Amino acid sequence: MLVFDYNKAIAQVRELRSIAVDMQNLRNRMLADAIQNMKASWKGPTSDLFHSKCEKFAGIINTEINNIRSIADNLELTSKTIEAAERAAVSKLVGGSGAGGSKGGGFR
Repeated sequence: MLVFDYNKAIAQVRELRSIAVDMQNLRNRMLADAIQNMKASWKGPTSDLFHSKCEKFAGIINTEINNIRSIADNLELTSKTIEAAERAAVSKLVGGSGAGGSKGGGFR
């Protein structure tokens, strides 16, 4: 039997979104500060190459942040869809078109 725990799924959505925010904050704070400090004290072609690699790395982090957010959004949408389908099925069973009709003889 398939059992879906809506509250657990939504808790996981919140956790994923929290991870994305933490990654974004780390990127903004640590990587951006490191790049700025490096640019202020290190000049030349090697510095430019390193700076380019750091910017590429920041882009990779951005992609991962967006992927995590997309997963969270999809999990939330799927969870809400499953919960709505379960509620509709229970309502239909209890409300009248399930076994026993609407007079109370159905599933409880």
